Amino acid sequence: MKNTRFVTIALLAIPLLSAGYLWIRHDSRARSRDLASQAESMIARNHEQAVNLAVKSWNVAKTPEAHLAIVRTIARSITTLHGHTGAVVSADFSPNGLQIVTASEDKTARVWDTTNGEPLAVLQGHTAALTSATYSPNGEQIVTASQDHTARVWNAATGKLVAVLKGHTGEVWDAEFSPDSQKIVTAGHDSTARLWSVAEGLPLTILRGHTSFVWTARFSRDGTRIITASEDRTARVWNAINGEPLSTLSGHTGIVEHAWFSPDGQHALTSGYDNATRIWNTATSESLSTFPGFDAVFSPDGRLMATAAGDNKIRIWDAGTRQLLALAEDYSGSTQRIAFAPNSNWILAVGGDKTARIWDASSGKLLASVSGTSLLTDAAFSPDGEKIVITDTDGVVTIYSLDDLIRLKKILSEQ
Repeated sequence: MKNTRFVTIALLAIPLLSAGYLWIRHDSRARSRDLASQAESMIARNHEQAVNLAVKSWNVAKTPEAHLAIVRTIARSITTLHGHTGAVVSADFSPNGLQIVTASEDKTARVWDTTNGEPLAVLQGHTAALTSATYSPNGEQIVTASQDHTARVWNAATGKLVAVLKGHTGEVWDAEFSPDSQKIVTAGHDSTARLWSVAEGLPLTILRGHTSFVWTARFSRDGTRIITASEDRTARVWNAINGEPLSTLSGHTGIVEHAWFSPDGQHALTSGYDNATRIWNTATSESLSTFPGFDAVFSPDGRLMATAAGDNKIRIWDAGTRQLLALAEDYSGSTQRIAFAPNSNWILAVGGDKTARIWDASSGKLLASVSGTSLLTDAAFSPDGEKIVITDTDGVVTIYSLDDLIRLKKILSEQ
């Protein structure tokens, strides 16, 4: 009889406990929504208080309103740049980080204020799609490359045209300033790279030797050499003073799309369509190691290398020992761009899945990600490493605070 009474009482208590749980849950969700509403109303008046309210809302109950409040308050520093009418193919911060230049298939480049997103200048004059736009190291000029067979030099402060670099007989795929801002090297569809005087806007020499398109051309950090990557499956090293060929780096079985010097100039990285990255001794032209990867880059301090491979993994290597240090696996889609932060601690990549991701370079841990609505085409860190810029095929350019993105992921991933 006693046992029956206890069972009866327990059975009667279950609905009461369930009702109490549901009431508490309902009250928590209502409280969360109220805090989220308060957070949104505070964004313009007191940003930090708005963030705190949004986080509190999320901690009380993970409602859709709380999620939206967190995104809107923490990611408030997102700046979206509208103006291009075609896909944006590249973005480059000025050396002081206060401006960005973007290049588009709409035949223009545009200069923007990074603090407020205001347009500063439209660089017009090319008659075909642009392929790149880059600041000079001293920040005084911009060079643009175009499929109209020319590169153009512009005054970065005024947006005025300084010089038209004519000579290529095919599309110009790449253009870069020398470290002292006195020269420009261009890479073209006509199987040549060309060296130009910035002051005079005139050709200095033609780098001949490749037998097919030249995709990229890069100066060594000391400005004494140039490395080019070509569809002819080779990379070549040239004297940047007189244009004389120094060596040919042969071994790839497919198009070589990327080539870089290490910061100290003693090594080079090449990568391409054969899903292979090679590291070379630039003094002997010896191939030292081969890694999986169709894109690769050195860290700014030269300690690390990152490769993006066809298996949708980004690998981080010790540049000295060439040992694998970390694997970034939370990734899908072919890489459009891979870059190290200025402090060499983070890696940024944009892929074919319309998402940009930032990883810790030492561990491969995913720190933050952001998704777009169209294919992402380029990404870069600001010189101080505090911001990233992302471009897409819809013509949209977006600047994010890196700290905000990391903070956002951390909060939303907490259970």
